Amino acid sequence: MEDANIFYKPVQNWFLEYRKNPNPKTEVVIRLEYLNTATSRQFLDLFKILEGIPASSIIWQFSDEDEDMEEMGQELAELVKVPFEFRTN
Repeated sequence: MEDANIFYKPVQNWFLEYRKNPNPKTEVVIRLEYLNTATSRQFLDLFKILEGIPASSIIWQFSDEDEDMEEMGQELAELVKVPFEFRTN
């Protein structure tokens, strides 16, 4: 995408609004085939919002052959205080 900031702004706004009155448990499932640097930055920002939501977690799904996507998830998991679960599909 040309501008990840513009694309993810509505998602970020939704997360900020959701944080005000979240469900008792929040799971965010991420399954991508490709993730560039600009998008990974946007995901980091979204995951930082999740830090403020009790009982939230991230399920990072990736193809069992896609080591790059697994590594990207591991790098993001190290940068936030939200539990990550890694699943292959």
